[in-house]
Amino acid sequence: MSVTSESENAYLVDVRNVCKRFGDRVILDGVSLAVAKGETVALIGPSGGGKSTLLRCINGLVSFQEGEIHVGEHRLMPNAPSADTAEKRAARAIVGMIFQDFQLFPHLSAIANVIEAPVHVRGLSVEEARVIGKKLLERVGLGHRLEAHPQQLSGGEKQRVAIARALAMEPKALLCDEITSALDPELRGEVLDTLEDLKKEGLTLLMVTHEIGFARRAADRVALLAGGKIIEIGTPENVLGAPTHPRTKQFLERVH
Repeated sequence: MSVTSESENAYLVDVRNVCKRFGDRVILDGVSLAVAKGETVALIGPSGGGKSTLLRCINGLVSFQEGEIHVGEHRLMPNAPSADTAEKRAARAIVGMIFQDFQLFPHLSAIANVIEAPVHVRGLSVEEARVIGKKLLERVGLGHRLEAHPQQLSGGEKQRVAIARALAMEPKALLCDEITSALDPELRGEVLDTLEDLKKEGLTLLMVTHEIGFARRAADRVALLAGGKIIEIGTPENVLGAPTHPRTKQFLERVH
C-alpha cells in the first residue's frame, strides 16, 4: 500500500494535478485541491464542469489518467485497476460519500440501512452496530424513525439516513455530491442544518453544491470548477462576494 508520512502531507485530502478523460473528452484538466482536517470546502460551478467526477476520484469510485490523490496517509495513483484495491478501501475508510439519490436499500429499515456496513465491513455484531446506529439517527434528528423504511420517509429524512449511514463507518471526512438538489426548500434546510452541525463538531466536508447561501454561510473556502479546471478559489467573501475571474462572475449572475 502506498503511504505518505504525516509530515509530508498535512492535508486530509490532497488532489495533485489530476486529469480525467472519458475517451477524447477531458473531464478534469490538471485539478489540484487540498482540504485540511476540519475544513469545509464548497465546490460550485456549472453542470458538467467535473465536480462530481472529482469526488468520485477521491473516493476511488473512478480512476484517473494523470496526477495523484492523497487521502490521509494513503495515495491513489493514475490508471488504478477498476477493482477495489487496498488503497481504495483505505481511502473510503477515511472519506465517506453521500449521493444525490440517497442509495438506500429499499427493503431495509432506517436502522438496518445504517448498520449494514458496520456489520459486514467493520465486523461489528448486530447488537453493537444497533447501539451506534441508534445514536447516529438520533444525532441527525431521526431517533423516532428507526424502523421506518425508505418509502415511508420524506426526501430530507432519506438523505439524513444516508448521512447517518456514512457516519457509521467513522470517516474523518464526508464527500457530499449535490445532496440537496432533489429536495424542496424546506427539506433542503433539514439536511443543510445537519451538515452545519457536523461542521461544528469538526468533521471535514467537501461538498458539491448549488446552495450558494449555504456556501457563503458555512464554507471555509469556495472553489469554482468549470471546464475541468478550478477557476477561482478562496474565502466565501472573496469568491462569492468579490470574484475576480469573469467565469466566476458569469456563473454567480446566473444562479442568483
